[in-house]
Amino acid sequence: MVIIRLQGGLGNQLFQYALYLQLEAQGRTVRIDEESGFVSDIQRKPCLNSALGIDYEKASDTEIKILRDAFMDPLSRIRRKLTGRKNKEWEEPDGRFHPEVLEMDEVYLNGYFQSEAYFPDPGVRKKLAGIFEDSINKRLGSENGGAEGQEQAAEDNAGSRSRELAREIEASGSSAVSLHIRRGDYLQPGTAETHGGICTDAYYEKAVSLILEKVPDAVFYVFSDDPGYAESWAEDMSVHGGSFIAADPGAGKGPADADSLLLMRLCRHHILANSSFSWWGAWPDEGAEDGMIIVPDRWYNNRADDGIYTDRMQRITC
Repeated sequence: MVIIRLQGGLGNQLFQYALYLQLEAQGRTVRIDEESGFVSDIQRKPCLNSALGIDYEKASDTEIKILRDAFMDPLSRIRRKLTGRKNKEWEEPDGRFHPEVLEMDEVYLNGYFQSEAYFPDPGVRKKLAGIFEDSINKRLGSENGGAEGQEQAAEDNAGSRSRELAREIEASGSSAVSLHIRRGDYLQPGTAETHGGICTDAYYEKAVSLILEKVPDAVFYVFSDDPGYAESWAEDMSVHGGSFIAADPGAGKGPADADSLLLMRLCRHHILANSSFSWWGAWPDEGAEDGMIIVPDRWYNNRADDGIYTDRMQRITC
């Protein structure tokens, strides 16, 4: 059995779920530990199901304790003192792709696994793309979803800003650009050292200029976990040309994060923050091969990050 620890926000959980699907496709018995990763992370919780309707096999407490050798009964404690702990946990050391992960068995996997190399199977990629497509149709009433999708979305999210934005983005066609600004915990001590100071104003200004060179009528939809900042930032950026719209889906009905992610996916071009959230907003973008995906040339300040980048991405100096 393989158990994958679920942790982080929606973007990170999607990477862990993608690995889950890959190992399952390889014939492994795979489970998700959806509790341990949130014990000390009070800001986040398991959200794959509530956001995108994703189901998976959950690991039991007993299965987790077996692989981590974490039973606390007296005999287990004595045995560990005599023979040492037989912990089968593998912790991801950095942001590189580690191919051995796909070969492991009887292991508890603890990491973020931020690389599409962890899910190379075409069937897995098709399933992930299908999950996004179904969610767009159901939650946003995308025109691509037909009458049934429109009807379902009207029932689920009647009058929501999300559906209005979806219509606007689709009307923009090949001019629509998603631009993601990550603030929140990226500004806080303990996280800023790893993620902060990478996607600066200079990065976004350069990325916007690159887009405008090829798409002079670009419409930039600005997504952020700080809607107020996004609105004022969009106003300030209008001097550079193009049209900037703060794309805040609001509370709506259901997780606003999910709506933002799905709205990003409706855009033809993408300017990413160093965030797994906007990474999934642009992936796989197979229906828009002419679309631009611009990313910062580093993802972390203090660890290797080679695994996160794909061939479609255009890296620019931060």
